[in-house]
Amino acid sequence: RLAMSVNPEKKIVDSEAVINNARGREKTMLRELFEGPNSEGDVIPKPVLWRAKAMQCEGVGEDWVSILQRQVSSLVSDEEMEGAAEKFPINTPQTKEEYYYRRIFDQNFPEMDHVVTP
Repeated sequence: RLAMSVNPEKKIVDSEAVINNARGREKTMLRELFEGPNSEGDVIPKPVLWRAKAMQCEGVGEDWVSILQRQVSSLVSDEEMEGAAEKFPINTPQTKEEYYYRRIFDQNFPEMDHVVTP
């Protein structure tokens, strides 16, 4: 509800601001909340507050992604992948990782595959 009450223009990312690492880049409104000192006088340095947002895999270490993919690959057999279109005819998983997550979804939300979008 709160997110919908914010002027949509304030949510648009300015590509120039991203290039220049300036106001208008992603999460500007959130970053502005932390500008200036807090109640104890502590301040987040501007280079930290306004630095580029790291991709998730960069933030946790790229190795984490490959470890996850290897783990998931071992949990989905080649035979399961071969039968993926039969088991999941709507939005069929294309990778073992997709298949793994789809299987979890299907176990928790049976007969709801029509809401799955690629």
